[in-house]
Amino acid sequence: MKAFFAGALGVLSLLVPTQLSAQAQNWPTQTITIVVPFTPGGSNDVTARLLAPELQMRLGQSVIIENKPGSGGYVGVGSVVRAKPDGYTLLISSASSHVFANLTKKDSNYDPRKSFEAIGLINDVPLALSIWPGLGVKSLADLVSIAKSRPDGLFFGSSGTGSSTHFAGELFAMKTGTKLTHVPYPGGSQALTDLISGRIQLAWLTLPTASAQGEAGTIQNLGITSLERTSVSPLPTVMELGLPGYYVGSWTGLFAPQGVSPAVRARLAKELREIVAEPAFQKRLVDIGSVPAWKGPEQTDEFIRAEFALWEPVVRNVDEK
Repeated sequence: MKAFFAGALGVLSLLVPTQLSAQAQNWPTQTITIVVPFTPGGSNDVTARLLAPELQMRLGQSVIIENKPGSGGYVGVGSVVRAKPDGYTLLISSASSHVFANLTKKDSNYDPRKSFEAIGLINDVPLALSIWPGLGVKSLADLVSIAKSRPDGLFFGSSGTGSSTHFAGELFAMKTGTKLTHVPYPGGSQALTDLISGRIQLAWLTLPTASAQGEAGTIQNLGITSLERTSVSPLPTVMELGLPGYYVGSWTGLFAPQGVSPAVRARLAKELREIVAEPAFQKRLVDIGSVPAWKGPEQTDEFIRAEFALWEPVVRNVDEK
C-alpha cells in the first residue's frame, strides 16, 4: 500500500508542472483589466497605457485600463485585493498607492506584502529636490544650515498628504534633523506655483517639471532622489551631495492578487520583462521622465518589503508630531 501511495504521489508530482504549463498556454481566453488606482493623466496611468497595447499584442487578448481613484490609491488597490486571482485583473501600483496609502490608513483591511504577488517592477520616476532660488543656497549643507537657523524651519509643498512628494520631505527632515513644515496641495502644479513665488521654499518635483523650470531659472534643483545617477538628468543624487541612505522612489510595478497561478504569473513576468527590455519601450518611458527599472517577481516582492521597512518609521514619526 505504501508503495502504491508513493507511486501515486510520484505521478502527481509529474502532472502538476504539466498542468501549470497547460494553464499558461491556454491563458488568456478573455479581456484583461489593468486597474490604475488614480485618475487619468498621472505617471501610473501613462505607464499603464504604454504597457497595455504591448501586452495585448503579445497575449492575443484585449487589455483595458480601468481608473479607480480614491484615498491616495487605497480604493483601487483594495478592489484588486478582492478580485478573483485568475490573471484577468491586474494592478499598476506605485509607492504612493502600494505603500503610503496602506501605512497611513489606520483601519486598512489588507497588507500589500501578503495580498499581492508581483509580476515585476517597470520603471522608476526620480524626484528632484527643488528649492526657491531666493534662499541663496549653493549646496545641500547650505540648505540644512538655513533650515536649522530658522525657528520655524522651512516650508515644503507636496502633491497631497500621503504622497511620495510628502514623505520625501518628511524623510529629509528626519535624516537632516531639520524642521520642515508640510504644505499639502491638490496637485503638483499648485506646489510649483508657490515654490516659484517663494511662498514655500522646498518641493520634491517630478523630473520633467523640475528640469523645465530649472532651465528657465524659476527654481533651483539640487539633486535627485534615486539610488544612482540617471541618463534622464544631469543632477547628482542627494546621497552624493552628502545625505547617506536618502532614497525616494516613485516607482511603478505590475501586480496580481495573491493566489494567482504560478504559471500565469510566470507568463506575465516573461512578457513584461521582454517589453521593458525593448529599446522603443524604454525610450517611451524616458520620454515621460522615468527610468526603466526591471525587477522580476521575487526581486519585486523583496523590494516591496524593503520599502515598508524604510517608510514605516517615517509614517510613524509623522503620526507622532
